[in-house]
Amino acid sequence: MIVIGFLHLAVTALLVVTCLPLLRGQVPRNAWYGVRIPAALASDEAWYACNAYFARRMLGWTVPFGLWALAEVAWIDRMPLPWRHYMPLGSLLFLAVPIIQALRWTPSRG
Repeated sequence: MIVIGFLHLAVTALLVVTCLPLLRGQVPRNAWYGVRIPAALASDEAWYACNAYFARRMLGWTVPFGLWALAEVAWIDRMPLPWRHYMPLGSLLFLAVPIIQALRWTPSRG
């Protein structure tokens, strides 16, 4: 189970690395990388604003996600058995929130 904690730490680092170009406006509209919702695809300006908004949210949520991953590494083997299975699921919350925020993005929020 400790492997899951280290995997979540690696995901934290990957999120930071992939969000920085979005935050800086270095990713043009494409089919593979970035938030592709109808409001973001309306124009280049909307694309950069939406992706910067998402990157700020995701980077903000990587802090609790990374702390959660450290807690998994430190304590998951000492926890009672039922909680060992729930702790990795709790980390999904830290990824779901910024994704939902991005899906609700409008140009006025940019």
